[in-house]
Amino acid sequence: MFYVNCSNSGCKSWYVTSHRRVCYFVNNQLPVGKLDTSLCTHIIFAFAEISENGTLIPANPNDPEVYSQLIQLKQKAPSLKLMVSTGSDRLSAISKTTESRRIVIRFCKECNRVFKKYDFDGIDIDWEFPGIFGRGNFVALLKEINEISLIMFGEGDNKPLLTAAVSAVPAKIIESYNIPQIAKYVDFVNIMCYSYNYFHKSFPFTGYNSPLFKRKYDLPYANMMNIEWGTNHWAYEGMPKNKIVVGIPTYGHTYILANPKWHKVYDLAIGSGIFEGDINFPQVCDLLHNGGERAFDNQTMVPYYFQDKNWISYEDEVSMTYKAKWIVSQNFSGVMTWTLNSDDWSGHCGMGPFPLHTILRDIVLYLLTLVEETVEFLRHLRRPRIHPIPVRPVSPNDSPHIEMVQVGAKRTLRIIHLKSKKNEEKRQTDEEKLQFQDKLDIWAEILIQQAIKDALTQFRQSFVHQNGIGGIVNPCYVDDLSSESSWCSTWGSNMADAVHFQKLHSFYSDEKPLIFFIHGVGSSADVWTNQIGYFQEHGYETVAVDLIGHGFSSAPYGSKFYKFKQILADILVIFDKYSLQRNVVVGHSYGSSLASALAQKRSSKVCNLILMSGGGPVGLKRRETGFTCMTCLKICVQPLDYCGLYSRELFYCPSSREIAIPRTYEVPTYVLENYAYGQTWREGNLSFYRSIKIPTLLIYGLRDPYVTLVEECEMEKAIPRSVLELIPNASHMIMLDEAIRVNKLMYRFVH
Repeated sequence: MFYVNCSNSGCKSWYVTSHRRVCYFVNNQLPVGKLDTSLCTHIIFAFAEISENGTLIPANPNDPEVYSQLIQLKQKAPSLKLMVSTGSDRLSAISKTTESRRIVIRFCKECNRVFKKYDFDGIDIDWEFPGIFGRGNFVALLKEINEISLIMFGEGDNKPLLTAAVSAVPAKIIESYNIPQIAKYVDFVNIMCYSYNYFHKSFPFTGYNSPLFKRKYDLPYANMMNIEWGTNHWAYEGMPKNKIVVGIPTYGHTYILANPKWHKVYDLAIGSGIFEGDINFPQVCDLLHNGGERAFDNQTMVPYYFQDKNWISYEDEVSMTYKAKWIVSQNFSGVMTWTLNSDDWSGHCGMGPFPLHTILRDIVLYLLTLVEETVEFLRHLRRPRIHPIPVRPVSPNDSPHIEMVQVGAKRTLRIIHLKSKKNEEKRQTDEEKLQFQDKLDIWAEILIQQAIKDALTQFRQSFVHQNGIGGIVNPCYVDDLSSESSWCSTWGSNMADAVHFQKLHSFYSDEKPLIFFIHGVGSSADVWTNQIGYFQEHGYETVAVDLIGHGFSSAPYGSKFYKFKQILADILVIFDKYSLQRNVVVGHSYGSSLASALAQKRSSKVCNLILMSGGGPVGLKRRETGFTCMTCLKICVQPLDYCGLYSRELFYCPSSREIAIPRTYEVPTYVLENYAYGQTWREGNLSFYRSIKIPTLLIYGLRDPYVTLVEECEMEKAIPRSVLELIPNASHMIMLDEAIRVNKLMYRFVH
């Protein structure tokens, strides 16, 4: 679900209000008259040649005629932007252009002359690739074009667009692009998130052309060869997200297998396959129709085809749907496709013309419209935003609600224990307990959730396609054809559970449950201040515990005190001391793992489980120490460190993961180190989370730097009776960033 912060002064949008759909068009077989202007907001003609003296010349004799035909499209769609691309792999031409300032100026003037003559709206620089020696020249070229355009056209809408087609491959990003400087001069960049893998004698293995995510057993460099890493690295290095357009291919790569029995990804190949290594979508349709098998990789979200010795990585409606949903959820500026020509523009596959572009357009527009309607509805509610209270650890002498409990030798934990206010007026019906604003908020959210559910149902029915591949294509529910669960039920079929939380409850009693809070590493029980006060006002008893070494709990020396099982044993002592007949366990970050383990061990007493920013359904592993083979491997790839390989403290690995340790409060260094080395909990794997039968609420902030949306969606799929809620403006400390929203979600779930 998407939320927006509103106040009396208006709302601040967190989402992109205008989404670009950039399409490359090549003068090859596809007639201009066949183009559907509704599919694209920008059409880029590829390519114009560059002469040795810096002038632009047509690559084909009939290109000027095609220019005129493209301009006529603007009569049908006045908002359509038409651009011309130059460069491509003509590295020598671009390099010569940037060697002389005189030629550079001539080239820039030539670009602007073409704008005026053919009524183009801008130019796209496709330099593949500048390299180390052309890195500075690339920035200088963009700067010169931008400055001359300002002189000739001025600022505003009259100024032509300047864009750049750039690589998403880690090595090329590092050596070719000064990202902060590029961001100053371009209107947006088209990140070419494709051709990650193709047959080459130096790497004779099959591979995916455009994987969305990494695979669980990818090697250190290979795990960066995906759309998620490439686009996020551009944003991390300084390119604003409103200038990032994510490129998706409509073509595929073919391979010849060394052995027909070895037909999975990274299996041995002996050469490029049919159609000289490249294949378009209609050709894939023919192959599927004539036999062979289609498989889908649920880790990278892409399909592949194999028959005999032929192996093909390609895109279809399912993978396009996944990519479109992810791009919108990450709030990037738009999506780019290479090319319109390699899509099924003639309707050969029986799914209408341009099926891949159509699915992209419809999903993106639908999701953006859905968000805008929700935001517009919330804007009229004028709900004030809460400003999180600055949190500091509270001394036991500061409050009568603070208790110190000894759980073992050298282990004393601080407990914040607030009993419910025994006010007769608060013992009336549940409706009378809520203030007017509370009732308005909950009513509005239920109404919006129900409206979203109905809209998704209608949209799903309208998107059913029967084709040779089989299965149902649906932007809100698309998975492997054999799968029964959605990628993320926030967009999918579990929306009914988000509307009616009470259906998840395993039992109900008039007695209100106790709320038991467990914080994460690096914070203290005081992060729950807003939640504790809120639930106390609504008649709930609450308990929040400082973990060992945190807040005012004791911090003994010795790693044995900080092992996961020991910490869990200490928390069980506290839980058994304060628990009622019915209890709700709430965990954040590392505390989510502790909360899950506690809920399983005390399943008879835990009626609900709430996990915030907890990560994926995999076991915890300790950090490596000593000189091991992995240490040697890390030393070998150390030059890649600065490109983002180790930029996050939390890595998602389906076999095991390390927990994030944000420095929220002053916690002794030896405590943090002991937590890092003692966080082994192999039992917390996928099987463990599948065995949780307790109704579970997952809350995730889309700005979380430690936990990814993919991990949270995997957790939702793993826990049978779970529902995931997304809050856009929240980061890892979600209970502080969006306290009111978190309180409402928790109250609806518990109440």
